[in-house]
Amino acid sequence: MAAPSVVTPSAAVAVAVGVGSRVTLTNLQARHDLNEQLAVVVSALAPGGVGGGAGGVSSSDRGVFRLDSTGELVKARWINVKPYLPDDSSPSETPASVQDGRLVEHEGGLTFCFLLDAARYVTNVGGGLSLIPMQSPNDVNTLRSSGPEGLQKLGFLTSRAYSYWRSYPHARGSVHADIEELVDYNLDRLKDNAPSQIVEAKRDLADSSLCDVERWGDSRARIFGFFYVARKRDDGTLLVSADCENDDTAAVYLAVGQSTSLYDLICGSGMQSPDSVTRVKLTLLPYRHRLVFDGVVLAAEKNAPPDMASRVHSLADRAEQEGLVVSNLSVNRADLSRCVPDGATIVRTPENDEAAKATNDEEEAMGSAEASRFAAYDDPKFQNMRAMLHAAKKHEKEKDPNSLWVFRRGGYTEEDNPGHAIFIMAGGDGSMPAMPFQTELLEPNPKELFDKLCEAVLARKGKAPSMLAVDSLPCVAPLNAMLDNTGIRCMYYPPASEEETEYASRINL
Repeated sequence: MAAPSVVTPSAAVAVAVGVGSRVTLTNLQARHDLNEQLAVVVSALAPGGVGGGAGGVSSSDRGVFRLDSTGELVKARWINVKPYLPDDSSPSETPASVQDGRLVEHEGGLTFCFLLDAARYVTNVGGGLSLIPMQSPNDVNTLRSSGPEGLQKLGFLTSRAYSYWRSYPHARGSVHADIEELVDYNLDRLKDNAPSQIVEAKRDLADSSLCDVERWGDSRARIFGFFYVARKRDDGTLLVSADCENDDTAAVYLAVGQSTSLYDLICGSGMQSPDSVTRVKLTLLPYRHRLVFDGVVLAAEKNAPPDMASRVHSLADRAEQEGLVVSNLSVNRADLSRCVPDGATIVRTPENDEAAKATNDEEEAMGSAEASRFAAYDDPKFQNMRAMLHAAKKHEKEKDPNSLWVFRRGGYTEEDNPGHAIFIMAGGDGSMPAMPFQTELLEPNPKELFDKLCEAVLARKGKAPSMLAVDSLPCVAPLNAMLDNTGIRCMYYPPASEEETEYASRINL
């Protein structure tokens, strides 16, 4: 028999819903206006036993609840509460709730803040940074309360997470994969103390959220750059792209804050002067049909010229009037346009995901084909260099079996790296085993990297790394073939995200 859509509250259910669960208030006599409103359990007051040990739950026991509609905290008896069970509509079609320009999500759940903190946590642990001792994503909060230095580390972890989203540089796995494991772990724990319908509803919501979370590692699914803060709305803050400085068609975005609106965070609780706007640099992430600020402000410049303020407000007005405010991002990877007007339907198709996956598969296939050619490379100089690496690694292994060298390009476009510079860095201490070098093309050749590795080993009097990390995926397989029997393994080191490159240039960690 199918489970009913409404479950009558009982002592068992009162305990099972627990802190963070969604409920519906019902049959309240003193506050009729709250009946049938949705709320979240904030805490349990338990003179009769909720959270109080051996006693059972009596109808006089009360809980504290936060209303979805206003955020108000109210007390109510458990007998006036029933678990909220959504209907058959898909959570993926329901935009995240927003009020006063910020997300309204229940505490203790798989919220945007939890998912982003999970990314920071696994980057710190799985990414090998260890900026601060952490046992769980909740420990990220210690950075928020650690002053300017803690906020710097929080920002750096966020920007580095985007770089490691699909692959850690020196270990198996990725930020995205580890987030999914944390979500599964939390849902498995929930099974032990919540009704199956609530667990299933949370699983559906998690699946919906993770569809967006998966995209956070794709620079095309993040909006990063300079914006002018125009004004605040109840459903977010209007940001005008800094392209407006030279372009009358610059995009206007509706950005949602986390615990507070982006407008209040940047401009304070007071309104901006009509003849003044603030210019900021930040990242917006797609999340349940919203664009949510990731919490890191890379730059904030106030007192823009009055003519720019007029221009920004004019563009914001026009975007609102014409229905062109961008409130979400299309997930169509074939169409790199990021402008989706309010109310637009978001379509996710298997073809789009397969197309993205095929790009990586093609690069790996190219590398494998090159590998077979380099493995049979019989140039005497090449063979001598490989023998030298083998001898160097055998000698060095006793001292540092986990040493890592990273080959990282100075930029990934001709504009950012016109000289095709590559830097060799030693993992851990960040020292330079050799001077930077240049490659013929922006995309390096495996043989170029092999030759420079050998030169660096000779320059360091035979000291060789155990692992080599390169930021060119097609070079990985050929280099592993060339390094066969040397004791050195090559792995892929994902290129730095735009955010990490920007953040690293501004701080000293």
